[in-house]
Amino acid sequence: MTSKQADDRWIIEEAGEPVGMIVRDEAGFVFHAAAADVWSLDRQVFPDVHAARHAAKDLLRIKRRPPLNKAGRR
Repeated sequence: MTSKQADDRWIIEEAGEPVGMIVRDEAGFVFHAAAADVWSLDRQVFPDVHAARHAAKDLLRIKRRPPLNKAGRR
């Protein structure tokens, strides 16, 4: 979920918890991480809000995936 805070800032949430903020600047849309699972995206510049949000959601889906059991299933 994305909630717009002002004209140039958007909060990215996952399960009701903030995981980052996107800030528009002269270079594009900069992601600022607020959760350890998305640190690798911190300060990355994206062409638009949607690209930044999708990068965060994709990374969270991978990082927060349940571990495999002994049979190789989730």
